[in-house]
Amino acid sequence: MVDEDPTTAYQGALMRGFRFAHELGCTCGPVHFLVGVADGDGPGARALSGVGRSLRAVLTEGAADLREGASYLSAQVQGAAGLLARQLGTPTAAEHLLIAVLD
Repeated sequence: MVDEDPTTAYQGALMRGFRFAHELGCTCGPVHFLVGVADGDGPGARALSGVGRSLRAVLTEGAADLREGASYLSAQVQGAAGLLARQLGTPTAAEHLLIAVLD
């Protein structure tokens, strides 16, 4: 498997996270970015893939709990991912977003 360009993977993870939040009818928060990363193709997606149900399926089932809350953190998570990438001297990647959400 060939991984995407890091910047493209990061942008894709953001877009998938925002799209997932929209599908649930709520504002986007950090947990939605986890689905954005998990639904990608890179190392972050592989780290979040497990056996059994997907992260998307688990969070969709508990969607009522995700409707309100930490949407203001989405900008902070994006900023932290960018800062981490700059500190490492690398392009911002989906994995930086994953680390920022977990941190």
